[in-house]
Formats: sequence, structure tokens, C-alpha cells
Amino acid sequence: MKNAILIIITFFFCSFAAAQEKQDTSMHNPKIQLKGIFTGDSVILRWAPDTPEGWIIGMKNGYMVERLEIDTNHEPVSKWKTLTSQPLKPFSIKKWKSIFKKDTSDIYGMMAAESLYGKYQGRGQEIKPKSAGEIILEAQDFEERFLICLISADLSALGAKGMAWRWCDKTAKKGKIYIYNVYCQQKDINEVSLESSAVEINTAKSYNPVPIITKFEEKERQVDILLDREYHQKLFTAFYFEKSIDGGKTFMKMNRAPYFNPLADQNGIGNKDYIAFVDTLQQNYQPALYRVRAVSPFAILSPYSDTIKAMGRDKTPPSAPDSIKAKMLKNGTMEIKWIINKPVDDLNGFLIGRSKKPYKNFDLLFDDPLPADTRYFIDKNPNTLSPNYYSLFTIDTAGNASMAKAVYGEYVDSIPPNPPLGLQGSIDSNGIVSLKWNMGQEEDLLGYHVYFANDSTHYWNNVSNNVVQDTVFSDSITLRSLTEKIYYRITALDYNYNVSDFSGILELKKPDLIPPAAPILVKWKNTENSIKLIYHKSHSEDVEYYKLLRKNKTGIWDTIHTYYANNIPDTLFDNKLRPYTYYNYALIAVDDAGNESGIAYVLTVKTKAVMPKGKILSFDIKNDEKNVRISWEYKGNIDDYIFIYRAETGKKFSLLKSIKANKKSFIDKKVHQNIKYRYRLIAQTIRGKELDYTDEKTNL
Repeated sequence: MKNAILIIITFFFCSFAAAQEKQDTSMHNPKIQLKGIFTGDSVILRWAPDTPEGWIIGMKNGYMVERLEIDTNHEPVSKWKTLTSQPLKPFSIKKWKSIFKKDTSDIYGMMAAESLYGKYQGRGQEIKPKSAGEIILEAQDFEERFLICLISADLSALGAKGMAWRWCDKTAKKGKIYIYNVYCQQKDINEVSLESSAVEINTAKSYNPVPIITKFEEKERQVDILLDREYHQKLFTAFYFEKSIDGGKTFMKMNRAPYFNPLADQNGIGNKDYIAFVDTLQQNYQPALYRVRAVSPFAILSPYSDTIKAMGRDKTPPSAPDSIKAKMLKNGTMEIKWIINKPVDDLNGFLIGRSKKPYKNFDLLFDDPLPADTRYFIDKNPNTLSPNYYSLFTIDTAGNASMAKAVYGEYVDSIPPNPPLGLQGSIDSNGIVSLKWNMGQEEDLLGYHVYFANDSTHYWNNVSNNVVQDTVFSDSITLRSLTEKIYYRITALDYNYNVSDFSGILELKKPDLIPPAAPILVKWKNTENSIKLIYHKSHSEDVEYYKLLRKNKTGIWDTIHTYYANNIPDTLFDNKLRPYTYYNYALIAVDDAGNESGIAYVLTVKTKAVMPKGKILSFDIKNDEKNVRISWEYKGNIDDYIFIYRAETGKKFSLLKSIKANKKSFIDKKVHQNIKYRYRLIAQTIRGKELDYTDEKTNL
């Protein structure tokens, strides 16, 4: 019983407090919830505390009502006026008895009086008096009494007045704007306070809202009447639904008690958006008129809604056909046959739909149903380039239909689609492969299969698994592998699963994330004016250049020379040195993706005590008409020589000319236009000892 009451009260309290801001009663004091309306000759105020605790405070201290008149700009035009000479408190039991002695027709007023003064009856012999269980049950009984008082006050003006939750201001004048304040005058300052509440009332016109039948649904021996929940729940507490079967001459109530519709499913109707009332019928197709009247929280009956005309209708479809078969005949047509195991009297006939898919998009082959005694049909124009799925619909005289499970009519087709064209793709840094291609033009095209291989001459694996019904595809690959490339190609399939030849092969280069193998410095030699370094190259094929590193005083590696992989000399030199000094050298490789190898070995060397003389101070290259002019400044012995080396792009250096070091320039006349040349100089003694060398320079 308690659960039923709570469901009803949940609906009630939403209607009464909808205009108020939601309160978190676990965090705040109890508050008075207040509403008001102007009826044409007076203002009716209705209020109630929002918690049982507030109910106790209100009964103990009573309620006061005051009024303030304001103008259209919300400026006061009067002082606050107290309308109640003393606090309003619930009727005494003596007054209730006096009222009901004269008239017992107001059952909701009697419910309010019983909830106020009725004695607690206990909940069972197994609960001991004044035990913890009995105290809990008494508390639950008190809460239920409060909830019953709330709904009684909504449905009975006497109940609301007897609870001290209603006030009628007959001194209010029409065309005025008033603010009413209801408060509890509490004397005990240590008592939890019951917060007051105010409401603004404009008496320019009276307001008595009318319920609206939002829509209705005619079902099998059933009519559902639906009211918009958001609109009605704010204005009304309960409803009376009426029905007329004599064309509106007389209406009978379908619910004798007020109808409350909580947020729960009733007879399969979802009530989140609608308040639903169901009229269950004995027969279909017997029209009736329906209307609704509502009760507001002021215990005022609304005017009637507009009437609607509705009736139960046949909504039960006939049984679907059984044992459906589709067979291709020799002349290329398709024969569809079926049987009916459970024929019905109101069967109107059959419709047949055809689709390329077994579960949707069926197009009817004709508009008018085949006669009810028909059991076969010839499709003279089946699809020749796409699948033929057939589904039968049984139709009764009320228009109800049942759809049978589709059957496949096989049309023999052995011609495959053309190979796909326009295959393109890319690989991002995360290893995501994006492929796209051109859509085929075949009418019976089903989709595509995507294949890949790590070598175009190896076995091709199907990476798509299922048929790809689009012209784009994504794949995910690992980038940390020894293979630098991956290959893709695709095939097309039609609805009969004929497979095309392969498309052209798409070669994609993977983003390189693997660094090259490190080169190794193996030994060194101290020459007269430099350090000579012997090394082993990296065995990686994608090395683009090498960097010779030397550690500076702060312990950081500096790049002192860079060598392209195809032009790195067999021996490396460093001549910018000090005597009696230790140096650390390392060599690293960089591939064409910018990945750097680690340092395989650090070579530590010590320079000689005296460094020999002989220094190339400057080195310059200039184009001189059709020749190249090479000039330098040299400090050293006049018997020393300058060796001039030259190389074309992609080739190794070779000796171009040896000349006395005291000369300042040389003109290279053996050059070709638009060819890039690289030059470098090496200074040597007359005995062939190397003294100094330059970095390379180009003429363009």
C-alpha cells in the first residue's frame, strides 16, 4: 500500500511544485511551496511545506499571509498588509466533527482530518510496542499521513483549508498586481526555520486552464488517450475521463476516482512524454466520443477539453506465407511459389517485393494485391546483374500486413567485373595506410577485396577479409621492420561473387623509423700536421651522409666534418689541433629519413709535441666567363706544393693539377656549362708529406 501511495504522491508533488525552483532538502531548511490564481472575484492561495519536518513546524506555529501592491515596473504602491489577524492553524478535531456531522460527501476532506488526528494502529503483532521496529514504523506512518494530506488538499478546498494550507483573499481588486507572502511566525529561535514563500498575482484577468487531448491512438479493441505531460503536470493534479456512445448526448465517467498517471509503463504505453489513459473495448469499429476534465491544485474543476472521436480497430495482421520458393525458368523469368498454412477470413491478397539485399529496400512489383486464392507469380524482368531477393506480404481487408522472410532467386551470371582502376595510397608516421580507388561502373558490383604483400613477387594476403563496399580502405602496419616498402592491389566482386583480375600494383614506401647501423673508428695515426682516422663504414644501404664528431671542453660533441656517403674519403683527417692534447672522436651515420645511428666506439688520441708549418689560409672559387678561377692564400715553405682536386656530382675526387704553393691561383679551363664541380686543396712538402687541406667548395 505504501508504494502505491508514494507513486501517486510523486505525481501530485510534481504538479504542485512545478513552478518553484527545485530544493535540495538534505542541504536546506524546509520551505513553503506557494501557488496562487485569480478567479475573477478573489485570489486563492495554496501552499504546503515541502517536508514532513516543515509540516510539524507549520502546525505548531501556524501561517501568516501578507500582501503588497506593485505597479507594472514592480515598484511598490502600498505597504505590506497583513491579511490574517492570527496564525492559521489546522482545524481542531471538534471542528472537523462538526463539519462532517452536517455533510460527509467530501471524502478528501475526511482523509485530511483522519491523517491529522487518526491514531497509529501498529503494523503487526510481531513488532514489540516501543521497540526500535515500532519507532521506525511510526515514523513511516507519519510520513504517509503527510503525503495523504498533500493530495487531499489538492482535491478538496475543505481539506486544504482544514490543513491551514489555503487562503481566499476576497479584498483583491481586479486590474491590480499583488505580491503575496506566506510565512511561519516562529517563536522558538532554536527551532529549525520554515522558509517563507512569495508569489506574484496579476488580477487583470482570471485564469482557469483547460486540459488538451494531445493525441489518441486506435488499437486492437483499445483506445489510448494521451495528454502532454509537461503542460498538464504543471497545471493539474488529477483527471476525469468521460465517454459518450450516443453521439455526445450523454457522457459517462470512465474513472470514478481521480486519475493519477505516474512515470511508469501502462499497457505498453511509454509515459515519459504523455499522461496516458487506456479504454479497453469489447469490440472494434464502434465509434465513441471522449473528453477530459482536470482538477487543479486549488481543488477547482477545469472546463472540459475538446471532444475527440475514436474507436478500436483491427490491428492484427494475417499470417505470413509459408514455404516460399523462387526459381529461374529457362526463358530467364523467375517463378515465385508459396502456400498459406493458416488462412484467415479477412485475407485481401498478396504483394511481392524484390530487393538486392535480403533484409531491406524491397520494391513492390505491382500496386494492387494479387487475389487471396493466388499461390504463384512470374517475375518477367528479374535483375540480371544483381541478386534477386523476394519477400511476400499478406494483406487483410483492414490494411494490416505481414512480411515473410526473403528468399533468394538465383540468376546464373559468370561474367566478372573489370579490374579496379586508380589505386592510390599513403602511409602516415603511425603506420596507418590509407587507400582509395575509382568506383567501378558495373551494375551488379558488390564490392572489393584488398590484398597486400611485403614483396611484389611473393604471396598476396587478403587484408580486408570481408567485402569492402566503398572506394576507401585503411590498414595498420608496423614500421619497425627490415622491409622499406609494402605493396597493395585489389579485386572487384559482383553479387554472384565473380572475381575480377587484380588491379595494378601500388608500391608504398614506409616511413623510416629504424636508424642505420653505426660506423666504427678503428684506429688513428698522428701525422706531422693532423690526426689521421681509419674507420669502417655503416653496412646500412640507406645511409645518406656521415658526421665526424669531436668532443669539446664542455663534454659536448661537435660536428667537425660532414661527408656524403658516396664521396666519403677512405681516411679522415682533423688538422685544427693543439700539441700535447687529448681528443675524443666518434663517427655516426644518418639515413635518408634523417635517422641517426648511435656511437659505436669513441676513439681517444693525443697530438704530437710540435706541429709542422704550412697552412692554407684562404680558399675561393669563382666562375670566370667559361672557366673556373681557383685562388688561395698559403703560409709555408716556398718549396711546398698545392694539389688541386676536382669532382663532378656523384663521382669521386681526382687530381686536377699540382702547383707551387707560392702561386696564388689557377684557372680551370676544362669545364662544361651547367655542370656542378667540387674542388678541394691539399698542401704537401716537396717530399710528399701532407701539411694541410681544405673543405670542398663548389662553382655553382
